[in-house]
Amino acid sequence: MRTSFYIIATLLLMTLLGSGCSDTFKVTSIQIYPESDSVKIGSTLQLNAAFEFKGGDYNDPNLIVPSWKSDNEAVATVNDSGLVRAKTPGKAIITVGLGDKEASATIIAVDTTKSE
Repeated sequence: MRTSFYIIATLLLMTLLGSGCSDTFKVTSIQIYPESDSVKIGSTLQLNAAFEFKGGDYNDPNLIVPSWKSDNEAVATVNDSGLVRAKTPGKAIITVGLGDKEASATIIAVDTTKSE
């Protein structure tokens, strides 16, 4: 009986996905803000992202789980919530992605203890 339930549930899910229902939640664009900023070494900056889906906006933070990454973790790291921590002076590109869409922000990590 249990096996039959899983087979029926799987077939139902395949039918729904095949009929285009999954397009309702297809990401059409991502905006990240701020798009660029400078951060003092040892400090943090919260990046935010807004997602647009086919059929309108859907920004429930409990259901949307984007991926965040830094192209230069020696300069700045980013956690799963978009919180950036500046580590050493330099530039890092922070990218947020969901589905097949991405948006990026340029972070400049600055050392305010040195004078130029």
